[in-house]
Amino acid sequence: MERTDQKKLCFHGTAGGWSDLPSPLIELIAYRLPLDDLIDFSETCSHWRNVVVRLQGGFQRRISLPWLMIANPTRPNSPGFFSLRRQSFYEFPLREVRRKRCLSSRGWIMTIGGNGNVRLFNPLSRGRARVKLSALKPDGYINVDIGKFALSACPLSSAESDMMVLGDIDRRLALWNYQDRAWTMVSPHRIYMDLIYHKGRFLAVDATGTIRAFPVKLDGPNPATDGRVVAWRPPGLVKLEYLKKHYLVECWGSLLVLSQEWRQGFVTSGFQAFLLDLEASTWTKINSLGDRSLFLGLNSSFSMEVSDRHGGIEPNCIYFTDDCTYNGTGGKDMGIYHMADGRIDPLLFDAMPHRPDSTPLWIEPNAG
Repeated sequence: MERTDQKKLCFHGTAGGWSDLPSPLIELIAYRLPLDDLIDFSETCSHWRNVVVRLQGGFQRRISLPWLMIANPTRPNSPGFFSLRRQSFYEFPLREVRRKRCLSSRGWIMTIGGNGNVRLFNPLSRGRARVKLSALKPDGYINVDIGKFALSACPLSSAESDMMVLGDIDRRLALWNYQDRAWTMVSPHRIYMDLIYHKGRFLAVDATGTIRAFPVKLDGPNPATDGRVVAWRPPGLVKLEYLKKHYLVECWGSLLVLSQEWRQGFVTSGFQAFLLDLEASTWTKINSLGDRSLFLGLNSSFSMEVSDRHGGIEPNCIYFTDDCTYNGTGGKDMGIYHMADGRIDPLLFDAMPHRPDSTPLWIEPNAG
């Protein structure tokens, strides 16, 4: 692994040296490293790298900062990761993502190829943890423009894992059943903006701000469903002419609905946040996230508590990346929105390149 702003760390293993350290000691050291240090650590020698790969599940539980997958500054077709803590880019050779559209959920990356092939893999395992899915073909045509997906569980840890995806052009929903190994189109007559897996069911928000729930298992001879309305549009929601997108985020164990406002040119100008009580179907507008921050984009949106150990992350902020790849911005509308005063700071420095086919992407920490 090599960062763009400093030379690669070099350790020269000799007899009785670094490369000969016993695996238990390497594990103890590695468990205490943040992600960017862990990447350097794993590149020291093959022995250390093998220990990191073997324990990738344990490391995921300890990763406390989101990854930001972006294009390589010198080779745009070779993505890597940007460290918010160090404000540095890291090369991370992942052949699985080259020239493919990429999305993420629960720490996993979905790739959609030009031939419609859909795959999931865990980036920390260097592609060793993979799941292959059949192509999504609504109405018999291959749809490679999947806009978002949400996992109900880790694909390799549960036989009950299922996934819902959101189409990017017609905004329709589809459910993948791991046991049947097949897609089912659901709610075909509505336009959706975001979806999330929350407390045992999938939830989706449409363009009006209405929330519908979908069961993980769709039974019966005709499993297509329009979903069940759990909450109608909240009062005071931003008007459609000023709306860029709605997002669903789990925060404090509850559901937040975010409305992204935009000005001419699809440039974000602010956010509104509503806390939804699903049992009472009531909305409460909030003006502060307290010690938490949100991460929005082509990933399944998520929140995290920010403490002193999260260097590079500020509390009470919304970190957003551009997920409107069809508007010609090239994924450049992204930044840090401060809930306290409405200020928007740049997320990356201007020289960072963008990939129109797959914009900067948040990878959720501690998800497994």
